[in-house]
Amino acid sequence: MGWGHGRHRLFTSVTLAGQGQATRSGAPWDATGPVGVVVCVPRGTPAACRPQRRGTDRCPDRSPAPRTLVGVPRRATILVSVGVVVVLVAMTACRPLVASGGGPYGAPGDGWPTASHGPITWSPVSHPREAASPTPGPSGTTATRSAPAKRKRAKPRRLPATRVPQVLGDRSKRGEKVVALTFDDGPSPYTGQVLEVLRRERVPATFFVLGMNVRKRPADVHALALAGMSVQSHTWDHKNMESLSTEQLDRELRTTTREIQAHTGLRPRCVRPPYGAINPHVQGRIARAGQVPVTWNVDTRDWKHARAGTIVRRAVSGTHPGSIVLMHDGGGDRRQTVAALPHIIERLRARGYTFTTLCPHRRQP
Repeated sequence: MGWGHGRHRLFTSVTLAGQGQATRSGAPWDATGPVGVVVCVPRGTPAACRPQRRGTDRCPDRSPAPRTLVGVPRRATILVSVGVVVVLVAMTACRPLVASGGGPYGAPGDGWPTASHGPITWSPVSHPREAASPTPGPSGTTATRSAPAKRKRAKPRRLPATRVPQVLGDRSKRGEKVVALTFDDGPSPYTGQVLEVLRRERVPATFFVLGMNVRKRPADVHALALAGMSVQSHTWDHKNMESLSTEQLDRELRTTTREIQAHTGLRPRCVRPPYGAINPHVQGRIARAGQVPVTWNVDTRDWKHARAGTIVRRAVSGTHPGSIVLMHDGGGDRRQTVAALPHIIERLRARGYTFTTLCPHRRQP
């Protein structure tokens, strides 16, 4: 019989320590100064007697060039150039969620395609039905874009973890010290070892599984469900969802859901997009499938062949009330993750944290 499902519902991180929204503003010039005046003099006027900043021996009566119309020589023609003040509206940007874009399916050298993403700053994704509308500007106006000469493919972006509790409830608003341990890319030969640690420590966790791996190792995913773990979708074969057509997206979601249901009797309620890559179109297809996208806000980067001590340090130092911690039980050699897990649990408990799962299941009839 499982544990950890009744007391805490889905939570997620609201604000990490030291992180907040940043703004970008621009003022390329100081628009508060006076507008300049250009004084034109007739052709043939000696250069030495043209308006200068100070009088000279040859023209002792010459005063500085006026900056207004008062005192301009009678024969001079005044051309006033009116400056246009341009104020760049401050633009608000979301805080970076984590320092990397999540691990590829399989660490480098394992024969799997690799991908890496640098720090990503997010702008909030609107509701799928609003995605087709122009983006509101910071002041409530509508921002418009000129069509680029050549369309560039958008970089994978990460859906903010704070998007999830708006749908399923957020327990971390009260500062409750709850954390969710999550594992991606399984099941694999290491899934059973991760599960053994979790059962021994009586800690629930959430597993985002690949449909193709569920088909290969159905007993592992069945054991996860029997132990009370939350089993959710990580798509069928770890493709970047932003690069897929609508038909391909729907097939990835549908086939993975069916495979999980066939071996657990449970329908996954949440989807973790591979690489954390998501855009409004992907979000809309996930919503049409009746599911919710979930990412993370603490990345242990265990997929980079990190040592157990490094994984522990990243997990513990990055955790705050409501954190979602990313680790992997598949996609490569996960012995270091297995070795780190007991120490992560021990140190978080010592800091007063309890553990919960994401996306609690609704058992199908």
